[in-house]
Amino acid sequence: MSVLRNSIKTFSLLVGATLLAYLYTKVTANHTNVAIIYILAIFLTARFTSGYFWGILASIIGVVGVNYFFTYPFLQIDFTINGYPVTFLGLLTIAFITSGMTAHVTERNKIISEREEMTHKLNDINNQLLISDRVDQIIELTLNTVIDFTKSSVIFHKTDPLKKINYIEKLYSDEDREMLTTPHELERAHWAFSKVQNSDFSSSDIAYGSGLYLPLISHEHIWGVIGIYHFPTTLYKNNTLTLLKLMLTQVAMAIERQHLVDEHHQLALETEKEKMRANLLRAVSHDLRTPLTSIIGAGATYLENKTYLNDEEQDDLVKHILEDANWLLHMVENLLSITRIKEGQVKVNKTPEPLEEVVSEAILRLKKRYPKSNVNVKVPDTFLMIPMDATLIEQVILNLLENALKYAHSKKPIELIVTDDTTHVTFRIIDHGIGLAEEQLEGIFDGNALNPKAQSDSSKGMGIGLSICKTIVCAHGGRISAQNHIAGGAEFIFTLPSQGGSIHEQNVYTHC
Repeated sequence: MSVLRNSIKTFSLLVGATLLAYLYTKVTANHTNVAIIYILAIFLTARFTSGYFWGILASIIGVVGVNYFFTYPFLQIDFTINGYPVTFLGLLTIAFITSGMTAHVTERNKIISEREEMTHKLNDINNQLLISDRVDQIIELTLNTVIDFTKSSVIFHKTDPLKKINYIEKLYSDEDREMLTTPHELERAHWAFSKVQNSDFSSSDIAYGSGLYLPLISHEHIWGVIGIYHFPTTLYKNNTLTLLKLMLTQVAMAIERQHLVDEHHQLALETEKEKMRANLLRAVSHDLRTPLTSIIGAGATYLENKTYLNDEEQDDLVKHILEDANWLLHMVENLLSITRIKEGQVKVNKTPEPLEEVVSEAILRLKKRYPKSNVNVKVPDTFLMIPMDATLIEQVILNLLENALKYAHSKKPIELIVTDDTTHVTFRIIDHGIGLAEEQLEGIFDGNALNPKAQSDSSKGMGIGLSICKTIVCAHGGRISAQNHIAGGAEFIFTLPSQGGSIHEQNVYTHC
């Protein structure tokens, strides 16, 4: 198609030059400027065709045309007349030089245009690589860019191609299906994969088969190899291949950067989990010691002084033992709730549960333990199904209500208010008691909930219960926070995502 287009342009310009020269000679009866008209046609031919061939062809045809149409004897080719050989040789030389220079300028402009286009594409992909936050997203972007640029099918091997276990294939044509995974092609890809040298690609890093294979290397580490099936021969010219390899170098650096980010994120998660384990262990140690000490002391007193105690005093000791035993049972229930959360993944099995039933069950469990408790409950009028592990969320509500009963030191009713904000539901447990000390707020969910001014054995602490609340809520993808209520007392807030919803932080001391 390109040959036909160049042929039409060349012969159209030469025919036009011949007609223009004929009209000029008829009007002026002067043949001396005919050569200039043909040189102009040769110049335009070299400018608007591709390559040097058409300009040179136009030069030869132009010289012959001047001799045949406009040189005596007319309509005959004769270079033997005295002086003509030198004239026509000079004309041919000028035509060749003009054609060559014009074709060279055209070719350079084409190269510059291609480089500008490739540079623009490199800038685009680099900007997209900067905002990519997953390795698979970077690879997908790279393959789409390469296939758009080369108009060829591509394959990316994340691991050794001979293993044929981790690769991504993008087809430009269905005819190329499975061609890049033949034994021969895998062998060539393996050769490129094994060339771990440096980030400055050289010809020795490239493997050729039915495809062209380039390794992605940064800091002497190979992140994969990309294969381009039937790599277009036109792209070997004008440093286009170099620009393509430069793009792949940027891709390798982006993959390395993302791996470092992922490792840092994983390390942060491990650190947070280790911190949670340490806080939980500290809270358990504290909360176990106080009731056990009380049980041991009451039991020893009962056995050693049984004969000196009246019935009321004995009953009082047994009552204290029973209360502390119930506290330990409650703590064991909390610990069993924690074990339901998958180790290492901090995830729970969530199913849609009716919100009102979950709240009702938590209130019933509270009433069994504290028959005289007074809780005002307010839930949305609409029927809501929220994805959750119902038993764990009931445990969270129960823990927060129980803490409010024990530590508020108020006879006013506790409020449990649930609101629906389309993307999430919010639970607020509000007491109207003494509130929380400022030094408690920041570490309140990390097992540091005890007031440091209180005596160590004055009461069993709320630390483990709040640590467990935090773990459960975080495992549901929610948020939990604590603050002092504006009207007095403490307010605990936790938020769970609705189906397809997302959580937005609302408080200063928000956790997860």
